Amino acid sequence: MENVKAWPLGRLLSTSARLLEAQTNRRLIDHNLTRAGMAALEVLDRHGAMTQARLAKTVRVQAQTIGRTLNRLENHGYVVRARSPRDRRAILVGLTDKGRAALTDMESGDQDITFQSVDVDDLRKNLLELIAELEASTGPTAELADASLHRLEAEVNTEAS
Repeated sequence: MENVKAWPLGRLLSTSARLLEAQTNRRLIDHNLTRAGMAALEVLDRHGAMTQARLAKTVRVQAQTIGRTLNRLENHGYVVRARSPRDRRAILVGLTDKGRAALTDMESGDQDITFQSVDVDDLRKNLLELIAELEASTGPTAELADASLHRLEAEVNTEAS
């Protein structure tokens, strides 16, 4: 087996993220949630009801992605959509009690299972600093994802020709 201690930082972060994602996904299945759905619930819990467009921007995904995510969350009773009392044209997305309960269960499980031997506050601080540095030099995450998708689509179209 390869010596993990010799891996570059990027590979360690990538591997850690994939393993954490797999662990979290196993728990999300019990709640009929996806990672994107969980992120949406977290934002709604922290900031309250908001428009779909604002939620997409805050979660850092495209409008289409958040639309599919919200449809799934709404079907499972985790969120509700309602007209804004201030602007009847706007539709607000809000967290339900069922959504809040699922979020609480997921968050408590993350702390219990995942970070038993890690200083979570220190890790969080360092990751936030890293994300800020990377976004300052490369642009926001959603823009990078879009650029990668367009590049991949162009490659596929070129190969198909």
